[in-house]
Amino acid sequence: MKVNPMKPVSRVMSGPVLVASIVRTGNGRPGSPVRWMPYWSQIAERLGAPVPPPRFSSRHEAEAMAMLWAHTRLAHAARVERER
Repeated sequence: MKVNPMKPVSRVMSGPVLVASIVRTGNGRPGSPVRWMPYWSQIAERLGAPVPPPRFSSRHEAEAMAMLWAHTRLAHAARVERER
């Protein structure tokens, strides 16, 4: 069974707007450690989201960074939704 390495695990929303999808990269082996990064939407990129996105060793760090960015730049309260 093949696993998509860039499958989103959660998404950060601000009201009805998708701000970022948190994706997992790497497979956990020593040559390819697991890293988490926000994959910004086009709207977020136009509003000045950091490109290229930083990589984090924790999913919670990546979600917190995207939440903080959305909170400071957008009018609606940001929230995290888990992918199913």
